[in-house]
Amino acid sequence: MYRMIWVVATLLVVAIVVRFAPGDDFNACVYGKLDEMIPACDRMLARNPSDPTPYANRGMAYFLTGDGERGLADLNEAIRLAPDFADAHHGRGVVLYNNGDYDRAIADFSETIRLRPKFAVAYDSRGRTYGRTGDYGRAIADLDKAIALDPEFGAAYSGRAELHLRNGDYERAIADVNEAIRLAPKSAAAYVIRGTAYEARSDPDHAIADFDEALKLDPSLAEAQRGRERVQALLTPPTGAAERSP
Repeated sequence: MYRMIWVVATLLVVAIVVRFAPGDDFNACVYGKLDEMIPACDRMLARNPSDPTPYANRGMAYFLTGDGERGLADLNEAIRLAPDFADAHHGRGVVLYNNGDYDRAIADFSETIRLRPKFAVAYDSRGRTYGRTGDYGRAIADLDKAIALDPEFGAAYSGRAELHLRNGDYERAIADVNEAIRLAPKSAAAYVIRGTAYEARSDPDHAIADFDEALKLDPSLAEAQRGRERVQALLTPPTGAAERSP
């Protein structure tokens, strides 16, 4: 029996697949903090080196702690042991995406979809990756599918809003991100997307309000700070402008 644990990494949803089993090591490998997961998975693998599940979980734990090379190696091993392990393909796709290896990431997300055709997260992930390659038609089609499969999937609305924003379709971008914010009102990234759309639409008051809200939710969010500074600079006349005016 499988269960999904969701982790957000660089706006991409990461699926870590786990299998219910007794024992404290299992619980630590699956539910523990990242620094607990790796040694617990090690112990599970010492007892059963042919089990793909701890490889997949340890691989994602390595990735999320900054060791992408070990993470990729573990996910490769999980897939070697269980080629139809859909969520290991998805996890590997996430690592490849973050490495900038978009073609191989798309291949893994496509394999995930082949194995789990109703897995909305895989469509979201592949759609975002297509967006990175500039294939906006396929990207939007995948995000449309993710939303059709899960209408409450806020991150997919945010992803589609970003694509509309890049295409210059600001009204659709705002409509999508409004829905994303309704579903996840604490998402600072969603406010940045909407603020950027308002900025592009020459609506500085709404743009600044959204950048401010993003910074309230996450004061360290550099994109929100830069966006606010850009808009504020447009509203602030250059020094000496008043003196030069007739």
